[in-house]
Amino acid sequence: MTNLNELLERQNAVKSLFNDNKTLDTLRKHLHGVRDMERMLTRIVLGRALPRDYKGLADALLALPELSQVLGDRSGLFANMIVALHGLETLADTLSRSIVDMPPQAFRDGGIIREGFDAELDRLRALAKDANDWLRDYESRERERTGLANLRVKYNKVFGYFIEISKAQAKDAPVDYVRKQTLVNAERFITDELHSFESEILGAKDAAMQREEELIETLRQQLCQQATAIQLAARAVAGLDVLACFAYLARTHHYVQPEVHAGRAMKLVAGRHPVVERHLSNDTPFVANDTHMDLKSRRFMLLTGPNMGGKSTYMRQVAWIVWLAHTGCFVPAEEARIPLTKRIFTRVGAGDELASGRSTFMVEMMETATILNQLEPRSLVIIDEIGRGTSTWDGLAIAWSVAESLIKADDVLTLFATHYHELTELPDEHKPAFNASVTVREWNGSVIFMHQVIEDAADQSYGIAVAQLAGLPRDVIKRAREHLFHLEHGSELAAETGKTQLGLFAVAEKRQQEEELQGLRALRDRLAEVNVETMRPLDALMLLDKLTKEVTAT
Repeated sequence: MTNLNELLERQNAVKSLFNDNKTLDTLRKHLHGVRDMERMLTRIVLGRALPRDYKGLADALLALPELSQVLGDRSGLFANMIVALHGLETLADTLSRSIVDMPPQAFRDGGIIREGFDAELDRLRALAKDANDWLRDYESRERERTGLANLRVKYNKVFGYFIEISKAQAKDAPVDYVRKQTLVNAERFITDELHSFESEILGAKDAAMQREEELIETLRQQLCQQATAIQLAARAVAGLDVLACFAYLARTHHYVQPEVHAGRAMKLVAGRHPVVERHLSNDTPFVANDTHMDLKSRRFMLLTGPNMGGKSTYMRQVAWIVWLAHTGCFVPAEEARIPLTKRIFTRVGAGDELASGRSTFMVEMMETATILNQLEPRSLVIIDEIGRGTSTWDGLAIAWSVAESLIKADDVLTLFATHYHELTELPDEHKPAFNASVTVREWNGSVIFMHQVIEDAADQSYGIAVAQLAGLPRDVIKRAREHLFHLEHGSELAAETGKTQLGLFAVAEKRQQEEELQGLRALRDRLAEVNVETMRPLDALMLLDKLTKEVTAT
């Protein structure tokens, strides 16, 4: 939703239910038994319905007055819903009185119309019901008349009613028995009396089925005549379902009402990922993070840090919160101020379309091109790594150029995650950009991911540590560390073409080496000024202690 007034109206409706637990619980209870009204109505109108569609729609229509009563005299977004829920009481009563509680699977089975709804149908059904009593009496009389104890009166859809006698006793059948069918172990006969009964009973059954079909068609016509009103009621129920869902989510998972405004500043305090936090165990709390951006002065966040550190989760949770806020839903945060956003673009994950001749890198570039070509003011862009599917120089150049294009875009917020540490120099050249990273701690040779986002650039990748956690063999990890040492200290990578390529953290390594060299030079200059011969032992110890603390602190 991009209309602030409509958005606020929906938020107020959610808030109304959020603040009234009793009404919310009662509303959800009544909604629980309502099936998809529009879908059932469509099948009924098109003549493709099943008996249970009529029963489902009947139950849904009966729930409408109850829903209206629960809402009471609420205003705002509820007002039109309450109006749409009225006017179908008579139709609901007719459907309820006509359809049985447990209708059969198909119309051909009959028994859909409730007993007592139509007198003519009841009369025809009574004939069929009395037939069972007549057949039992007829079978008993024939056994007594013929003396055949194994005589049975049966029915099937092919031959209708017949008398079945075993093969051994068939020769004793009376002369008025007309043979109808011969089986391996039995003979089947018909009599004039049974044939007359069959004509009457089958006629009654057919008449009952025809009468029921007529009644169902009448109900269908009534539903078709009020289809528009039913559709409006269905949309009102769907709207209530959404509002109740939003309110229940907010109450159960501690969401807050966001402020969506026409300004440019975004402030998320203790934002959380609504899906990831639900999958964590109780003893592993979700690490919430803040986000402070502005469409003018702080519109480009360059996010660096190791794999498994939480970059993707953080960026996606920002997109989730912004999207949820624009649906009228409360959001997983302690505070949320969000500028009105018209479009959300994402470039995340890796995928290919090999059948179409498109590699992973090609798909990545096509998605990036779509973002840059369709970008418009008041957009949110999430870029989770680009340029990683080609050589280091090419990938870095593409990532750098795309980042600069996004920085220059007016009224566009961008979260740009990358492993190219060289891009951390962008804020030095572009004021709207700033660095952020996920924190990591090392303890006894192991890496601990803190999942906390801070405004600073990462200085290491920890890729080998992640590979070790993934279970790569020990000798492979050891060899990787050896290669990393040579690559980092050489600061250059040899390409297949023989040309040199920049290492992923070459700039950071050079910068660190220069800082260490400057520190050593400063220490050397200070030591050169010290006259050991004139110093007292206590002064020498104090100087040594001071220098030791300075070196340890750096």
